[in-house]
Amino acid sequence: MSEVRKGEAGKTGMACGQSLYTKRFACSVGRKCRTMTVKDVAKDFRLDWDTVKTLDKEYMKKQLRSIQ
Repeated sequence: MSEVRKGEAGKTGMACGQSLYTKRFACSVGRKCRTMTVKDVAKDFRLDWDTVKTLDKEYMKKQLRSIQ
């Protein structure tokens, strides 16, 4: 898996700790959290539970903003 470098297209403002994730990746995590537990999503993506939870919260906030 390649790293996202500073200034690359697709960089997101969502930061989990010191790592930045792309919008596409964050949306993938959020979509999976709709049908799976956070623990299972973390295991699938090999991420920390807290990272998945943070990405899921940001995804849900974005979804709420789009319907308001």
